[in-house]
Amino acid sequence: MTWSYETCDGYSKEGPFDAIITDPVYQQNVDIPLLRSRCKGNLIVFCAPEDRPSEKPDEILFWQKPLSTKNFSRKCGRFVEEICVYRNWKAPFNQIHWSCMTGMFTDNLHTKSVHPWQKPLSLILKLMRIYTAAGDVIFDPFAGYGTTLLAAKLLDRDAIGCDIDPQWKPLVEKRMLGYE
Repeated sequence: MTWSYETCDGYSKEGPFDAIITDPVYQQNVDIPLLRSRCKGNLIVFCAPEDRPSEKPDEILFWQKPLSTKNFSRKCGRFVEEICVYRNWKAPFNQIHWSCMTGMFTDNLHTKSVHPWQKPLSLILKLMRIYTAAGDVIFDPFAGYGTTLLAAKLLDRDAIGCDIDPQWKPLVEKRMLGYE
């Protein structure tokens, strides 16, 4: 399968893509209508509960993050992120084992985090198995360390990722080559 990673503003790729899976910068207004216009399938967006996009998602899933002292700063810690799913009419929904279909994910990173908002590969693999099909072209407009690209590669999907910060490109390329 093919993949590419480049520096861009998150919205400059035209599509259409079979699916978009992304974790945008928090406190940023995500242009859900624009992303949906470039997506033939499911759009999956991670967000903090207080930063949920104003467009009502079709499903809201939850990722329970591992406990960490870094989440405390003059307020109670929050260890849950929402995963908003916006579905398009003919988008795949693949049943996998019922234990992965609860809508509550507790996956953890198994190695030290490289990117400050890195998601567990196992979590992205589960979401991709449920909401995409083999051969799909997946886009991640806020690709960071490339976890979505790697999951796509492992599951026989094509992937395009971009990030506004050029420092991640060589690290993503090295990461992707390590799985060939």
